[in-house]
Amino acid sequence: MEAEVSDLKNQLSESHRQVEKYRIQDEVRSKEYNLLFNGIEITKMPETQDLSEQLVRSFMTAKLQFAPSLVSNMKFANVHRLPGRTDASKISNSTSKRPPPIVVKFCTMRDKMEVLKLAPRSRQFHCAITKHLPISMQRQRKGLMAHANMLFNAGKKIQWKVIDAEYCLFADGEWVKPEARSMPS
Repeated sequence: MEAEVSDLKNQLSESHRQVEKYRIQDEVRSKEYNLLFNGIEITKMPETQDLSEQLVRSFMTAKLQFAPSLVSNMKFANVHRLPGRTDASKISNSTSKRPPPIVVKFCTMRDKMEVLKLAPRSRQFHCAITKHLPISMQRQRKGLMAHANMLFNAGKKIQWKVIDAEYCLFADGEWVKPEARSMPS
């Protein structure tokens, strides 16, 4: 009887893992056209959707050096700033805390990929443009980030990929598994 109960618990646990995996995969698909613009300052409170869109478009023109005609032709399904964890008025007056990111949902994958190609330019302005990931994948990436930086500084080519419901780090084409972390050679 105990063996049957144990087997049923294992089956139930595996079933829960599969459900969670499918939920995360659905969330990844729903955010497929989204990018997060991190580091764009808050100009006034409250920030409307129109103001958020205007901030993103001016950032793309001024900082990423997109042609104004290209930026004005890009269509967004939605643009909004994520809610902050602290009072937004404190963030706008503080230099140590970063403002919450702005989520941009592009209408075409082509426009999203064009912006993503120029994302490295944003680093020189202490900003970042990243894919919009589920919270679980954000945690996975955060856990691997120090290791990724170490590998990058050692001259390795870093690449991030989504495999099943996991956010994975690859260095020079080899999968860097969290339990197999070691110093780069």
